[in-house]
Amino acid sequence: MPSFGPGCATGLISGAALAIVACTSAPSAPTSAPGPSSPSATGATTPTTGVAKPAIVATPTQQVALSLGTAIAIAKPAPNPNATPAASPAASPAASPVGVASPLPRSLPTPAGAPSPAVAGILGLGRPATSQDTIAFAIPADGKGLPAGSGTATEGAPLYAARCAICHGVQGQGTPNGPQLVAPVPWQVGGPITMGNFAPYAPPIFGFIWGSQPYDQPQTLSPSEAYALTAWILAQHKIIGDTDRMDAQTLPQVKMPNRAAFKPGDPRPDVP
Repeated sequence: MPSFGPGCATGLISGAALAIVACTSAPSAPTSAPGPSSPSATGATTPTTGVAKPAIVATPTQQVALSLGTAIAIAKPAPNPNATPAASPAASPAASPVGVASPLPRSLPTPAGAPSPAVAGILGLGRPATSQDTIAFAIPADGKGLPAGSGTATEGAPLYAARCAICHGVQGQGTPNGPQLVAPVPWQVGGPITMGNFAPYAPPIFGFIWGSQPYDQPQTLSPSEAYALTAWILAQHKIIGDTDRMDAQTLPQVKMPNRAAFKPGDPRPDVP
């Protein structure tokens, strides 16, 4: 059975009513039925005329119209006032991430206690510095504490290429991994500063190389290797020759080009 909207149902019912009006024949004339006789004044009986209501019989056209109207009424169910409207998918809120339960906090392991210092006055890390440790980083200007050994710039060239060029460049020009080591002499204000063109004395250069280079493997150079590398730096600045041998006696005698720029004493007012 097809379904019809409210407008279609009204049209069909109206059309069925018109069909009934058009197709129904006029009702038959009422027939007189003999009624009970009543006595008259003359004594003769006069028949009483009774009007009988005509019986309405549905024609085939009427039956079709009535059946169609009943079907339309059945096909259109009445709305249920108690029905709950279906929830719209768009109206349903998504699950909020805030509502998700957070994981339980996990306690971190407690770090071990600090080691007990082996010697009073230190924090328990490393060891007290020895006189040799101090000398390796602080060779004074007069060369006191320079170790035995010797080296030349010629001997230092292959050593520099193998141990130093990766950070400071093949010619000592510097790289992003290490500072410049070779620069013009004499030093000019605003120009690059290197140990060769700026330092006033040569022995501290040896102390720095011997105690802290290479950067990733400090204090792994022998004294002779440190002398040879110091000689290579001095020779690149034309301070000594390639075959001049540097040792504990000759290195303090090297005159650095920027020595005169340093004034005796400490210019800081807070230093006696």
